[in-house]
Amino acid sequence: MLRLDEHNAETQPLHWPTTEGPAMRGPDFLIVGAPKCGTTAMDAYLSQHPDIYMARKELHYFAGDLLPQNDKMRDFNNYQKCFLAAKNETMLGESSVFYLFSREAANNIYQFNQNAKIIIQLRNPVDVLASHHSQLLYVGGENITDLRAALNAEPLRKTGEGPPKEFRFRTVLFYREMVKFSEQIERFLERFGRDQIHIVIFDDLVGDTLGCFRGTIRFLGVDPNFEPEFSVINANKRIRSRLLRNFVADPPAWASRASRMMLPPAARVATRRMLQSLNAKHEPRRSLDAQLRAELQEELAPEVERLSTLVGRDLRAWTRGDRVV
Repeated sequence: MLRLDEHNAETQPLHWPTTEGPAMRGPDFLIVGAPKCGTTAMDAYLSQHPDIYMARKELHYFAGDLLPQNDKMRDFNNYQKCFLAAKNETMLGESSVFYLFSREAANNIYQFNQNAKIIIQLRNPVDVLASHHSQLLYVGGENITDLRAALNAEPLRKTGEGPPKEFRFRTVLFYREMVKFSEQIERFLERFGRDQIHIVIFDDLVGDTLGCFRGTIRFLGVDPNFEPEFSVINANKRIRSRLLRNFVADPPAWASRASRMMLPPAARVATRRMLQSLNAKHEPRRSLDAQLRAELQEELAPEVERLSTLVGRDLRAWTRGDRVV
């Protein structure tokens, strides 16, 4: 049974292999979240820079408090393999959106690399709640389609009851915990200090993508004149068939046996991705109920105030449902 106090457990330090040399290369910088704040876009833009190598997204190796005990990414060797394809790039990066939410990640990243640069991306927490809920519905991590009902289910879920069947990050169903950005940022500030942290506001990324990107690569210390190809990344998606999604995510034993017999590993991965793509449709997210938005804006106003003080920028427009300028 999963309880909230398991997520709050005392940090357990990770132990790194002592071998020195090229095989020990790991991230020089990390995009640590938050979810639905443009991290996928930033990851895609940075990966185009000739001086930057980005590992596969959402590894979450440093978030030991969130990963299931049997998750393969708990193994350092598996994590390390995600950087072996790097060649002459001067900066290695990794993006995992729940590092910010994790209570262990800041400390674990610091143990691995005290000089790591940290990128934090933020958005109006009300919009994060709505978008995060939509994403969880898409991937099968949420089984309550109405956001208000999902929010009301939090107390029960914190007792270990109510979540859908096995899901890699069950604690991210605690929506209000997810948007306590100020206390999450403080964990990173305590470890890395302000100079090693770069904060990206989603409104800036949307309103001035090039300027926001250049500010980020200046922070990373790579060629600031490089301009990537900008495109819409990670647009809102809805599934066409829950049955197909569940079949792909958790195939029956007969299907798994047949695929292993008929297809090599790479072909199985390609087939899974093709089915996921065919089962997705891109469409604007449904507007949040006006009454619920107003209630959440009022509820989260103190958090936005704290966040404004912490990051040194007035973000109170979010409490009115406006963009920060």
